Amino acid sequence: MRRTSLDFAVFVPVFNEQEKLGTVLDRVMHAAGHRISALVVVDDGSTDGSESVAKRFTDHVVRREKNGGNGIATRDALQYISERNHLCNAVIRIDGDGQHDPALLPEVMS
Repeated sequence: MRRTSLDFAVFVPVFNEQEKLGTVLDRVMHAAGHRISALVVVDDGSTDGSESVAKRFTDHVVRREKNGGNGIATRDALQYISERNHLCNAVIRIDGDGQHDPALLPEVMS
């Protein structure tokens, strides 16, 4: 199948980011929701309700019982995206704490 445009998977690793996560995910969807084939949140052992916030924005939430760090969260996100055959040409990572500005996604995707 030949694709005429690039679609992206975006993953957001989080650890106890309940306060900021909703804003980050809302901004991701506003900036680039039409170009995202999957929005994946990896909850890396949070104890503050981050998982519940994530589930308000996406069905693609990976829950780790124990914090494994950024490397493990990244591995789990890429594995999740790969195993589910999400149609995407590229994967973008956005931190759940607001460190990365989702408003830049259209520029990154161009």
